[in-house]
Amino acid sequence: VEEMFEEFLQPENNLTKVAKKHNFSVNGLKKILRNFVYVGKVKFDGQIYSGNQQAIVSSTLFNKVQNKLDKLKLKKN
Repeated sequence: VEEMFEEFLQPENNLTKVAKKHNFSVNGLKKILRNFVYVGKVKFDGQIYSGNQQAIVSSTLFNKVQNKLDKLKLKKN
């Protein structure tokens, strides 16, 4: 999972390339990249809570991916 986060941040990569490499759909990859579980948190009823699970992706890496995803979203509009 961490590898997918890191690969997505590479300038030459995009959602389609990373999704194909790992045999996911683009939407499936987006769900993974947006999932707070990987940073040890849980989203419930619109709120973010600390979870009992250990983070497998650093908050810094997660936040950088969120920023890139947000920028891509703006380009499509």
